[in-house]
Amino acid sequence: MTAPFHSFYSFSFSSRAWLVLVTCLVTCVSVAFGGDGEEPSPPGTFIKFVHLTAISSHFGMQVWVSFVSGVLLLKSTSRHTFGHVQSYMFPAYFGLGSALEAVALATFVYAHNSWIWEWSVKVQASALVVSLFCSLAELVYVVPMNVDIMTRMYKIERDNDIGSVGVATSPEVRGQISELMARDVNYAGTYRRFFKWHGVSSLLNMTGIAANLIYLFYMTSKLQSL
Repeated sequence: MTAPFHSFYSFSFSSRAWLVLVTCLVTCVSVAFGGDGEEPSPPGTFIKFVHLTAISSHFGMQVWVSFVSGVLLLKSTSRHTFGHVQSYMFPAYFGLGSALEAVALATFVYAHNSWIWEWSVKVQASALVVSLFCSLAELVYVVPMNVDIMTRMYKIERDNDIGSVGVATSPEVRGQISELMARDVNYAGTYRRFFKWHGVSSLLNMTGIAANLIYLFYMTSKLQSL
């Protein structure tokens, strides 16, 4: 296993601690501050600042990684370089995203410290929970699974002198991959399994982005001024 992937697994091992800490944070804040009054007390400036910083930072990071940096890397680096960079970036992306989303959810529950929530508040809370779940699922299971498959796939490609040179999206590289799939059944199966999990990862990532968009729409609809 190459150094980037070894680094990935060293990082992802600690993701279980992230899961425990995030769950404890959200649960403790919900229990401690989810009061039983019908009218929630308004949050202070600090809580609003922390909440807005967390949700906006996570959403901005989602947009940048999904639609800017990933696309630029794919179009300007070799296939294997792109995969190695992603193996470093994704643990940080989903780890920090999970932490930021947990803070956003915890401060949201704190700000709405009533057991009686109107429909819009329930939608917002649900959107934050969905986004947090997507980030944690990626961090704990989906991305490590995908990288493990990608490691085996890249080994076969290196043995056949494919993927180390040339831009990942070039017709030449795509043609070489198609030829290898046609003559190597093991590679073809690994390739299809990789793209299956890559599709799951992309779906979870886009679901998290959509959930945050829904939350931000409801939040801005409550703003009185900019």
